[in-house]
Amino acid sequence: MAVRMSSARTTWPEHTTIVGETMIYSVDEPIEVIVLFRKGGIKPIRFLWRGMTYRVKEITFKWKDREGGTAIYHYGVSDGSNAFQLGYHSEYLTWKLEAVDLEG
Repeated sequence: MAVRMSSARTTWPEHTTIVGETMIYSVDEPIEVIVLFRKGGIKPIRFLWRGMTYRVKEITFKWKDREGGTAIYHYGVSDGSNAFQLGYHSEYLTWKLEAVDLEG
């Protein structure tokens, strides 16, 4: 499922990077995520962003960092067409879409 760029949102955040045919947008928006807790880890399955549901077909990378004493878990995921970076804030139990990578 590809990301739609509707007329309701014609401008993107200031931080946009273009690498070849790929446009990487910094998003930093709250999202809802369905996850599977398995073998001590978190596996994102689907997420809802701007009224659209995206199925995670692949987790391409993951890492953990900290803000003060709080762990932030980051996931690079793909829906088969686009790449997304999700972040889980363990103190507030919230998810954000940190960035989206749209292929041209």
